Amino acid sequence: MERFKSNLYQLLLEQRIDRYKEIEGLYINQPFYCYTDRMQIFIIIMKCLAYAEGSGVMINDERLTDELRLWAYYVNGQTDDEKLLYFGIIPLAMVNQKTDDLNRTIRQYLDFFPIKIDRIPELLHYAYFIQALNNEADGSEAMNMAKKHLIEFSYTDVFSDIDKSRIIAFEKARIVQISRSSDDYLHYLYSSGVWSDAVVSAEVSGDNREWLKMIGSLYNYLTGMGKGQVKAISYKKSDSKIYHQKAGKVMTHDNFGEAVILMNEKTEAGKTIIINTRYGCYKFNN
Repeated sequence: MERFKSNLYQLLLEQRIDRYKEIEGLYINQPFYCYTDRMQIFIIIMKCLAYAEGSGVMINDERLTDELRLWAYYVNGQTDDEKLLYFGIIPLAMVNQKTDDLNRTIRQYLDFFPIKIDRIPELLHYAYFIQALNNEADGSEAMNMAKKHLIEFSYTDVFSDIDKSRIIAFEKARIVQISRSSDDYLHYLYSSGVWSDAVVSAEVSGDNREWLKMIGSLYNYLTGMGKGQVKAISYKKSDSKIYHQKAGKVMTHDNFGEAVILMNEKTEAGKTIIINTRYGCYKFNN
């Protein structure tokens, strides 16, 4: 668990970016967290988790639809990068300790993103690997457990798909994925930037201390949710909007919770709005 925690902390620290230039000199009595599209999708998925009836954790479909609609306006990158899907899977694997629960939630997750059928075994393999690491397996044991779950996975049962061409494409890709050596697979994860093999190296001082504190809150929330010990982040649709809010305004937003409007200015393209929230600082371009 400690190795998993340390690697996750390092992975998320690597997603940090500089403060947006429009607010470089701005001071408010709050920390600013600006980060890449990969960490953005991690937090979006985390906020959309809700307890399922009976067992496990599912995705609030209504909230995820709303979050992804807004994300297109503030994403630090491209929303169609398939590597982003790996970061969204991490929260799912952390909160679902049973494989059947994880399979169900991954089915939900992939319904939101256009992905070729031959990529699904790769994402499943990653989800099982993260789940095993989070459940205190060491590296080699986690690889063996992940491969075992991928072998046992029933595509037709989970995805309710009887299209023969899709089934064949899935099975071919599964064989390729299962055939990869542990060393080859881990090298792929590290080189792709979707997992880390390093302990937290940032000095625990100044802004880094704030960042580690924030990442710690994400980790504790997901760990607590996996044990059924925390309340899911609330979501109540009230149609709150930030578009016409003035700089300095403090408001409660459906998706972001309490938010401070740092900037709301007209540009040649429309408007630039920057808000600061508990989970991050977001720059909207319209």
